Amino acid sequence: MKSKILLALGMLSSSALTSGCSTAANCPTCGTTQNGTVVAIATMEVPQSSPFGKSSPSSCGQPMFPWLIATDLTPRLSAVREIAQLGNFERVLTYGIGLSSSQCVRVLPLSNPSRLVIDVATSGSASTTAAPTPVPTVSPSGTDLGAFSCLDHSGGADSGLAMQLTAVRVAHQPGYDRIVFEFAPQTGGTAHLPAYTVSRQASAQFVKDPSGQAVTLRGSAGLRIVFHGASGATSYTGSRDLTPGLPVVQEVEQLGDFEAVLSWGAGLSQASCLRTLELSNPTRLVIDVQTP
Repeated sequence: MKSKILLALGMLSSSALTSGCSTAANCPTCGTTQNGTVVAIATMEVPQSSPFGKSSPSSCGQPMFPWLIATDLTPRLSAVREIAQLGNFERVLTYGIGLSSSQCVRVLPLSNPSRLVIDVATSGSASTTAAPTPVPTVSPSGTDLGAFSCLDHSGGADSGLAMQLTAVRVAHQPGYDRIVFEFAPQTGGTAHLPAYTVSRQASAQFVKDPSGQAVTLRGSAGLRIVFHGASGATSYTGSRDLTPGLPVVQEVEQLGDFEAVLSWGAGLSQASCLRTLELSNPTRLVIDVQTP
């Protein structure tokens, strides 16, 4: 026996989700999803000889997979006890799997539809199939985003045409609140992260640029983020005053956009340590604010 985990990905047609349906109109549960999204997760216990993962019988209106788009499954199988979504942000999707004990696994990437099958061994009995390989130890470099530090941060480069701000996003992740600034180059320009500074301060009081007007954001501490060689005057259409009310990040507001100097302030519920990540395709500055 083995516990099987299957994630179905991509663009699934009605025939991929159900069988016995001549057209989607004949089956109200049939449907499609956008490419690149998780559309089904299934867990079950099957014999070693089962062909599941290649095909599975069903009838019209009966999904191939017993659970659809679940974020927390508790199948209580011999080895697999729980599967929970840990994150889905910036096109990085993560799941955690709770096992009854340390086990060996086998991974099968399948297509039509796109699936990742993870077989978790439940017994040490002999099998005619290939022996599962031990679960590898993930090196810190594979998952480590870097350490938090209670210091100001800076980086990027002020070169070429000013970059255009296109998006500002704020969300909570386990252990930190994340602020993302996304940029795109002007026509004829080269993509690069503009020079930036992220400065910590002991209050949520800021001064707007260039007016000098005082503004107080939500919270008791703050971050001032300044980009040199950037502007969002004509490219950014989102809110310029975000109030996500996260554990630490309470408010994010634009403070200035003048002469290719773009500044934003973040009001924090408490002084916190930071981590910055410089990402490309598209160009982004990620600021992670540590949470209690």
